[in-house]
Amino acid sequence: MFLETVDPVTGQRTWKVADENYDLVQEIARSGFGDMIHDLERNQKYDLGLKSVIGELKKTKEEVHVLDIGAGTGLLSMMAIRAGADSVTALEMLEPLANCAEEIIRKNGYDGQIRLIASRSTELTDEQISTIEKGDVIVAEVFDTELIGEGALRTFKEAHQKLVKPGCRVIPSSARVLLVPVQSDFLMRFHQPPSRHFKVPEVSKNCPGAGSIHDIHVSEVPEEEICMLGEPFVAFSFNFEDGCSINYNETTVKTFDAQLDGTFEAILMWWELDMDGTGRNILSTAPKWWNKEAKWRDHWVQGVYYLAQSIHVRKNETVSLRCCHDEFTFWFAIPQNEFDTSEPNFCRCKMHAACSRNAIYHLNELDKDAAFDHFLKENFTGKSVAILDDASFMSLLLAKYAKGVQIVEPNDHFMGIISAYIQENRINNINIYEDYASVPCHEIDVIVSEPFYQFSFLPWDNLCFWFLAHKLLKSFKSRFCPLSPRKGIMYAMPIKFDELWKIAAPFGIVEGFDLTPFDDVIIRARSAVDAMVEPHPLWEYPSIVTGKPIVLARFDFNESPTHASFKAKIASSMVGTNAVIFWMDWLHDGYRLTSGLLNSPEIGERPSWSVSHRQGVHFLPESERCLSSCSSIDIKVDFCPNVQSDAQFLFHFQYGTS
Repeated sequence: MFLETVDPVTGQRTWKVADENYDLVQEIARSGFGDMIHDLERNQKYDLGLKSVIGELKKTKEEVHVLDIGAGTGLLSMMAIRAGADSVTALEMLEPLANCAEEIIRKNGYDGQIRLIASRSTELTDEQISTIEKGDVIVAEVFDTELIGEGALRTFKEAHQKLVKPGCRVIPSSARVLLVPVQSDFLMRFHQPPSRHFKVPEVSKNCPGAGSIHDIHVSEVPEEEICMLGEPFVAFSFNFEDGCSINYNETTVKTFDAQLDGTFEAILMWWELDMDGTGRNILSTAPKWWNKEAKWRDHWVQGVYYLAQSIHVRKNETVSLRCCHDEFTFWFAIPQNEFDTSEPNFCRCKMHAACSRNAIYHLNELDKDAAFDHFLKENFTGKSVAILDDASFMSLLLAKYAKGVQIVEPNDHFMGIISAYIQENRINNINIYEDYASVPCHEIDVIVSEPFYQFSFLPWDNLCFWFLAHKLLKSFKSRFCPLSPRKGIMYAMPIKFDELWKIAAPFGIVEGFDLTPFDDVIIRARSAVDAMVEPHPLWEYPSIVTGKPIVLARFDFNESPTHASFKAKIASSMVGTNAVIFWMDWLHDGYRLTSGLLNSPEIGERPSWSVSHRQGVHFLPESERCLSSCSSIDIKVDFCPNVQSDAQFLFHFQYGTS
């Protein structure tokens, strides 16, 4: 298999040969199994549901056969046997996982009672179906943050039609989707185009935005940042035990009474599962400020949907909301608005299609940053500026002060967005070029970048501007042209995550079952497709600082990129360090842009992180995480600016005790 890769640092596109199982390995590594298996509440709710349902059936049936759809490790299959089931047919679509599950089942002594088939339940052939014993019980964990995004509706409906007996019980038996109407400046920064310094084009004002759910840890958004305009209400209910009642497409109008005056602009969503139909065994994804018993998990979070047009509501007003879903997604609209709600929303202004939600947040962040505006005014008034960024509004902000602004916008969608803003605001000193060879270098006084690039994952991926700047500087011949930022600093800091460490932690014994064979699979999968340092938006993941931040590397952007090695020792002052965090600061004259730490926490205090950037995370191995003494880590970073390679930073870690 050939894969095209884009080096985020150099911008170089290359092809590489990947193993034929690459997609499967990547899917395993990215599937969130670590967090899922460590989700004790999920495991225990399923276990209780199995015991309740199978115990009830055993009162009237001699034998109970269970169908486990999406078996994964085989954990639920083994729970079913322990709960009294006589046999289980387990279906798992990923062959490497199915093979691992067979080993786990055999290791735990259940291989005589559990039959495992490597297939999706909806893709079984008639011949395969004829060999499967019809189930008395379905157990399935086929849910995502949006509940139905992994195909849960078809999974249950077709299972009732082909794979089980009439009157089959299902775990979970039913689900409810709950909505909360909200007003939130914080959430709207992920959706609304910036508008402080310039007029927003009409097409952007009325754009419904991206149709997909915005999945986010709402629990980590401060309560004061979200104003609930009404009580949670049920938008949809699904009875998984009645296949005939499951519809792939539904539209309904729900109402709520506004609790106070405000602007209805977004909707929070979570869901509940009734595990056994009793109403007593409920698994909920509600945020912790609504459900004080909420447990942390990363594989299911909360969802945000943005309305195409916000409306003002008054206290005690009854407000209508049209609620729709197809087989995989939900969407919502105010009934009287002009948009057709028979199909999911889609972006009409190109911004939501061209920019990630984090990128839109970043655009709003800079638009509202008075210090950044002052920096632009002080440093670039009357100058001719070339901008090296991707999906940035710096050109619009600079146009107020600069003599002329030259930009190369490689993103066709974003080029259209910039052009629309230029026209709407009647800006006449911005020139857009399709490639760097067309830029009139003789007119340029300074090259500027935030830097910010859409395809950057890790903070240092934005070093792409360094390579582009020196590529452009070759056209200046002997003439000196300064760069802004002038320098960059890479920082590292040890921390202790409250929960995020679980995604990289081994399983061992879970609910009494030995899952160690799966530890080997997931470790191999992560090492095959994950770097030693991986990106995460840390504002969503609580932690405490266990040691002081250190400078790991410095970069002088007026010099050409060359190979360099950096070494540093990082020490923790508290037991329990489970990760090292990395980020970049970009040093302009009179302005410092950080992709990481926003406060100066003492040891044991909570750090505050940039919302618009992801930080780099290195999870300590289990042997180091469980030490009873404080640890130190020797870090070596090799910077390899080889345009033929997609590995620009190589990290090496050596662990010791302080």
